[in-house]
Parts: sequence; structure tokens; C-alpha cells
Amino acid sequence: MKVSKVLQAPVEFLYDKVLESSQFDIKQQTGRTAPSINSLSGFSYEKIFLNHQKGKITFGEVKRPRVYEFVTETDTNAFTTRWEFEQSDKNHAKVSVSEKRTSKSERQWMNDVVMGIFLHYTKRKRIVKILEGLESQYKK
Repeated sequence: MKVSKVLQAPVEFLYDKVLESSQFDIKQQTGRTAPSINSLSGFSYEKIFLNHQKGKITFGEVKRPRVYEFVTETDTNAFTTRWEFEQSDKNHAKVSVSEKRTSKSERQWMNDVVMGIFLHYTKRKRIVKILEGLESQYKK
């Protein structure tokens, strides 16, 4: 799944807001200060989700202000989420968010396919709301 949207905000602002969210989550989950952006690639931490499921977050490619990627691994799936930022002009940036799911068993894969049919629209809508929220923070 991939969602792209042109936002009325500079790339650096949008990228920094996304990273601030991750750094907040790292602090909340681990009790430690998050590593700097330059040393985030390869960093991992354990996370407890709202449904009490445990997972591991590992940061992949992190290149300010262009790419932000991380893998969320649970007992059943691994999700690779990638944010790409591209400055369109002085006041606009294109942000693309893609997510790829890898199931850890054939049975889980079948379940994911069926559930994906029902949840795909909801997930896309949630990502668009996140992007619009970032844009509205800049307009304030």
C-alpha cells in the first residue's frame, strides 16, 4: 500500500515532525533518550502496543530530510514502513508513505489477505489524516 500527498509545508519541517514522533515513542517505551537522527539507522527497541501485543521496532534507512524507514516486527508479521519526502517547490512537499507486510506463516498470510480487504480503506484514510495533521501544524 502506498499513499502520496502534496502538502503545503517545507520538507524539513515535515521530516522533523515525523522524527519527533518517533523520538517521543522511543522515550516513552524505553525510558531513555532517543538516539540522534544521524545514528537512528539500525537502532531497535521493544514496543508494547495498545492491544498489549509486543513488537520490535528497527530503523532502516534514515536520511534527513528525504527518507525515514522502519520495520515493526510482531510474532505474526513484519511491517516495513517507508516515508519519502520530496520538495515540490518552496512551499510544497510531496510525502509518500508505503507499507509492506510480510506474514510469518501461510495461515497468517491468508488471514492478512482477508482482513486486508476490509481494513485497506481505513488504513489509507488514517495515513491521509496523519499527513493532513502534519500540514495543519505548519499552518499554525
